[in-house]
Amino acid sequence: LNGVSVETHIQVYNYGALDTREIVTMADHQINEGGIGRLVVGGETDNNPTAVETRFIDDFMPHNPRRAVDLLKVDVEGFEIKALRSANKLFGDSIGRVRNVLVEFGPPSRWKRSGNSAADGKRLLKEMRDNYGFELRITASYAFEPFWRLVPGKEKKSAYGATYMTVSGDSEIHKLVRAMRKCDCEAYMWFASTAVFKPDKST
Repeated sequence: LNGVSVETHIQVYNYGALDTREIVTMADHQINEGGIGRLVVGGETDNNPTAVETRFIDDFMPHNPRRAVDLLKVDVEGFEIKALRSANKLFGDSIGRVRNVLVEFGPPSRWKRSGNSAADGKRLLKEMRDNYGFELRITASYAFEPFWRLVPGKEKKSAYGATYMTVSGDSEIHKLVRAMRKCDCEAYMWFASTAVFKPDKST
């Protein structure tokens, strides 16, 4: 984006990303170096609330099945399980179409805001791996070292300048969520597609 008008490269939509379409409240929103905020649920009140409509991630993806998505980034302050489930069509219609997903994931205490649990987090990781063909990777984040201590000898790898560890098998998924719960900290997850993208030529 250096040296060009941001408006020519980025389209901003004033929606929340959830697996249901509804009107919710956005609170604690601030614009500093970036933008932060959170959804308010269950009638909770907060500072400076604003009503916002929620939509599926699927709604904003290119409809052309031949077009790959190189990167999907999700940072929604504890609502990532619901946000990722709103992209089921994108992930499922053409396995491998989405090449990389970066997610600020957890901690479980934050998932409670959205009505999700640690079990839901584990289930989501298994779905991304088993249903959509992603390799689960944890990159440098607060939960990185706590997870590494639970998997002695786990190899630390590097790609595109990022250090990561794979999260392999159900046992390591359980250990990752356990590490996040123990440190009450998030994991920066990188879901890397292992599938060769085969575009749908029927349309």
